[in-house]
Amino acid sequence: YWGINEFFLDTCCSYRYHDRKLESSRHRSWDDESDVSSIDTSVDEISDLNKDMQHFQEVRYGNIKKCLWLTLENPGYSIPSKLFSLLSIGVVITSIATMCINSIPEYQTFDSDGKLIEDPTTQALEVFCSCWFTFEVVTRLLLAPNRRKFFRHPLNIIDMVSVVPIYITLVFDLAVGSESELGDLGRLIQVFRLMRIFRVLKLARHSTGLRSLGATLRHSYREVGILLLYLGVGVSVFSGIAYTAECEEDVGLDTIPACWWWGTVSMTTVGYGDVVPVTVAGKLAASGCILGGTLVVALPITIIFNKFSHFYRRQKALEASVRNNNRKVRMSNESGPEAIEESDGDSCCLDDDDIDDIEEDDIDYEDEGGVINYSYVEHPSCSSIMRKKEFYQL
Repeated sequence: YWGINEFFLDTCCSYRYHDRKLESSRHRSWDDESDVSSIDTSVDEISDLNKDMQHFQEVRYGNIKKCLWLTLENPGYSIPSKLFSLLSIGVVITSIATMCINSIPEYQTFDSDGKLIEDPTTQALEVFCSCWFTFEVVTRLLLAPNRRKFFRHPLNIIDMVSVVPIYITLVFDLAVGSESELGDLGRLIQVFRLMRIFRVLKLARHSTGLRSLGATLRHSYREVGILLLYLGVGVSVFSGIAYTAECEEDVGLDTIPACWWWGTVSMTTVGYGDVVPVTVAGKLAASGCILGGTLVVALPITIIFNKFSHFYRRQKALEASVRNNNRKVRMSNESGPEAIEESDGDSCCLDDDDIDDIEEDDIDYEDEGGVINYSYVEHPSCSSIMRKKEFYQL
């Protein structure tokens, strides 16, 4: 309305602007509550980001620490941050692949006594991955603007959970001996080693979809509770019916707990087929269980899916806001603050992601008299034409 280009909006206002562009379903009353909560959550994230940036200005070598911190935390900050993100993803995949290969009998190695030992190649890869994950955690901890918040952040907790088991098993191996000599304690060490599978969750740091999934589950606890309640009631009812009908048959449904397993598998429409009813009454109960499970699972899942789409758009709007702030930071570092202050406010800078975002809100712009194509945007309140990967100073 005022003709101010989005490039010159402050971070908090930029988030609301991108959020307004991407929001196309505000008229839906069923997600008004999640709409408000997601706005509050995202604005809090923007506020925390601004506080972190202010902290770097107050410490020694703040600019260097800020650049390193953004390189580690924001893959879209610069080319080195993208390369670092790709390298981190590659190390996570390598670690998971190494653990899977060690479980394949053809790739397992035994010593002269017939005891299982790790293959030297996979062991070297595991050591490299462990050193890399340790480097990531320690570097983020040293550069973190707020140590207390660092230890409360879910992604950092995942990083530490993926690293700590390595050193716990290493201490036991060096101090006590082999797992066969430890007995039950050796099984505990195996559990710690299996915890390495949590490394796959580290991909959430580099994936908008996984972060949106976490936000969806965090804000959908009511729907998840309803889903579990429905499943619990349905499993209890149909398990009792199946037990009454099949208790005299030798089909594995001779106890109610066994029927709970059958009811859970049937209501979730998985249907392993390991236990099946044979009587007419049992088959009727199974039919009702399957049909009821379809309805029970489908209704809450639809709401959760809609919330996931909602939070995914929110996350994209937040990233667009942070990306806009990163541009201003880079311009300030390269040309100085006067480069922005002396501008007349009619500059346009877009990339492919911006065009993708704008295309989702064609109707609003066209109602105002604007024109939107795949290659340019002409806003009715601004005479400028914004093209992809081009910069205009009018």
